[in-house]
Amino acid sequence: MEWIKTAWEAFKADVKTRLGIAIGCSIFFGMQILY
Repeated sequence: MEWIKTAWEAFKADVKTRLGIAIGCSIFFGMQILY
């Protein structure tokens, strides 16, 4: 069952990274449009 925990941790880290990049891009492009 240990591999499931490892895979889940990796999955969560990957999602956080993608989410962070998506939010960063959204804010960046939002600022470009506003100014």
